[in-house]
Formats: sequence, C-alpha cells, structure tokens
Amino acid sequence: RHGTGRGTHRERRRNYRLSGRNHKEEIEIDEGTYNKIKREIENKLTDLTLFNLVGHMQIKSYNEKQKHVLTVYLKDLQENLSVFNTILPKLQLFKNRIESLHFTNKSVSYKPEKGIVVQGADGKFLNIEKLSSGEQNEIIMLYYMIFEVADHTVLLIDEPEISLHVAWQNMFMQNLKEIANEKDLQVIVATHSPHIIGNSWRDCLDLCEILENE
Repeated sequence: RHGTGRGTHRERRRNYRLSGRNHKEEIEIDEGTYNKIKREIENKLTDLTLFNLVGHMQIKSYNEKQKHVLTVYLKDLQENLSVFNTILPKLQLFKNRIESLHFTNKSVSYKPEKGIVVQGADGKFLNIEKLSSGEQNEIIMLYYMIFEVADHTVLLIDEPEISLHVAWQNMFMQNLKEIANEKDLQVIVATHSPHIIGNSWRDCLDLCEILENE
C-alpha cells in the first residue's frame, strides 16, 4: 500500500507537469494574435459602451516580457464579455429597425439612456403616446419579435397588415427577414395584403388553391 501511494504521488506530479505545460502552451499567443483579439474586443467594447452595457475600458498593448499575464488578462476579458453575445446583436437590430421606420412628420430613434425617442418635423421631442395606434403597434411588434420570441423557433403571424399603414406593410417582410435571420426563426405569415407579400410571391402558398385541389 505504501509503495502504491508513492507511485500515485509520482504519477500525480508527472500529470501536473504535463498539465502545466499544456496550459502554458494554450495561453501563450504571439503579438499578431494578441493584437487581433485586442481589436475584436475593442470593437465589441465600442458597441457595448454605446448601449451603456459597460463603462469605458482601455486594453493594454502587447508586451513581450508580460505576454503570459497579458494573454490571460485578454482571454479572461473576452470570456467575461461573452455574456453579452446574445443581447448585443438584438439591441443593434432593434435600434436599426426602429430608426428605419418612416412615420409621417415624425422620426423615431433608440437611445440607451432614454429609450425610444420620438421627434416631430420641427425637431421637438414628443411623448411616445403622441404616436398613432398603428405607429405604436409597429414598434411593439418589432420589440416582441426581437426580444420576446425565443430563438430557433417557429413564429406564426396572422394578418400583420391590421393597423399598419401601406408604407409600413411594404417594409414588413424586409424587417421580418432580418429578424428571422438573426434569431434563426421559421416564420409563417397569413395575410390578405399584397403589400405585405411585396417581392416574396415565390415564397407564398395560396390556401384557396390548395383546398380546391384536394
């Protein structure tokens, strides 16, 4: 038993040394790789700062003498920021889609510190309640599809044209496709509006024809 114990101890020491070498090899990266990851993180930090998700951060430059410490620091920072990988693209998509809306004599934008901001043609800020029911419905629909609908699922939408101005109906499929691509959704839309369909006729099925042929 005593001999077995010594053997186990030596084996553990040997495994530890091997583990240590593998860990060292894993975390050592050259200057080019370090700077590439650094740029990626800096770009991400810029986006996260825009949405007030993180404060201002400055990443240290590469230093050959401190490369082990800096590499561990950079990898840890990359891992810590990965918690935003899901929410950040959705915030960016929501901001882009909101600011692409064309409301009559109004503009809509998304500002992290204020939320949805509405301005009149004269540049004055308006209460969001000043939007028409159709305009409010458009914003609510975008929010629901981006943030409430689970990723990788099937989304059913029945007659989205209700309360939507013709101009917004023309944009509906474009918005829907961008959201579906980002969230990996399969979407089925039931509509009577040719404006909703737009240029997507080849993706349509006429239920009347299907029923008549059965």
